[in-house]
Amino acid sequence: MVELRKKSKADLLLLLKDLYKERFSLRMNAHAETLKTHHFSRIRKMIARIKTCLAEEVNDGAS
Repeated sequence: MVELRKKSKADLLLLLKDLYKERFSLRMNAHAETLKTHHFSRIRKMIARIKTCLAEEVNDGAS
């Protein structure tokens, strides 16, 4: 979480976009390959962490 807080907002948004793409490709390839369910949970948690960092930045700027 510390390394995410050090990144800029643009970097976080780019990382978030990449994670959404990765999650989409996992969903599309789920039936074609061996399903690796741990990838879904890892991506979901990373997306939540990034969204939390972005929300903290917004809330810090509002106070």
